[in-house]
Amino acid sequence: MNILGINGSPRPAGHTGTLIGDVLAGAAEAGAATELFQLGRMTVSPCIDCDGCRATARCVLEDDNQRFYGAVAEARAPRGLVIGTPIYLDHVSAQLKVWIDRLHAYNYTKLGNFMFPDGFRAVLVVTYGAADPHLYDFVVDWLAGLIEDRKVARVVDRIVLPGTQRLPISLPEDVRQRARQIGRRLAT
Repeated sequence: MNILGINGSPRPAGHTGTLIGDVLAGAAEAGAATELFQLGRMTVSPCIDCDGCRATARCVLEDDNQRFYGAVAEARAPRGLVIGTPIYLDHVSAQLKVWIDRLHAYNYTKLGNFMFPDGFRAVLVVTYGAADPHLYDFVVDWLAGLIEDRKVARVVDRIVLPGTQRLPISLPEDVRQRARQIGRRLAT
């Protein structure tokens, strides 16, 4: 079983990345193989809506996102996805938005093994600096709805952490333990 992580933060070891790492560590503790995609360190071009994926059964843009597509297609007994983003300027990061737009390639059912497997589950990790724990519920709900509506995965849990300041990285231990526990559940 495999759990794939998507870190939409430009800071690999920031609050978002640390929590994604905790979820993946919990999944690994439960026996899952994990792979993390650091969007901030990848070259992922925006979708150009060329419909090349409709004609060729794969996204035709040759960039680092091909590694993600390959991981989904080649995964043995894949179980899930951990998608994380900080909220900048009232929405998901630019890096995550570009990646989301590239999910367009999965819209065509004729893509066969290019599709997400049935039963794929997702965990969302969202961090932001504001203190209000509900300020960005609309963003989290938008992201969950998009992932489910596009039939990427069923969102089974969410970790939302408000009040994160840029530096130093300081996360409550109970939140980190919960992230590991969620990872263990995602792997089973």
